[in-house]
Amino acid sequence: MNGYLDLVEHYQNVLEKRNEWTFRVQSTFLAVASAMFAVIVSLNSSSTDSTCSRILLAIAVLLDILCILFSSISLYENKVENDKTAHTCYHRIEQYIHEDVSLDILSLHKGSERGKLFLFCEKWSYISFFIFICALTIYALHKFLLM
Repeated sequence: MNGYLDLVEHYQNVLEKRNEWTFRVQSTFLAVASAMFAVIVSLNSSSTDSTCSRILLAIAVLLDILCILFSSISLYENKVENDKTAHTCYHRIEQYIHEDVSLDILSLHKGSERGKLFLFCEKWSYISFFIFICALTIYALHKFLLM
C-alpha cells in the first residue's frame, strides 16, 4: 500500500509540474501581449500613416487582443482544472485509505483531463500570438519600406 501511495504522489507531482508549466507559458504570453498592446497603442501615430499601414496595425492589434483574451481564459481554466484535479485525487485517495476501495492511476487520470474550453483557448492563444508576431513584423517592414 505504501508503494502504491508513493506512485500516486509521484503522479500528482507530474500533474502539478505540467500545470505549472502551462501556467508559466500562458502568463508569459499574457504579459508580453499586454505589454505589446500598451506599446502599440501609445506609440501609434495614425495621422501620417497610409491606409494600408493603418489596416496592418489594426490587424496586429486585434490579434494581440485575441491573444490576451485566450491567454486569460486559459489561465483561469488552468486554475479551475488544477483545483478540480486536486479535489478529485484527494477524494479518491481518502476513499482508498478509509473505505478500502481499489485505486488505480486511470481513475485518478480521469480527474486530470483538460476541458474543451481550456484546450481550445490554449491552442488559440499560441496560434494568435504567433500570427500577431507575424503581423507586427509585416507592419514594421511595411513602415520601414515606406520611409
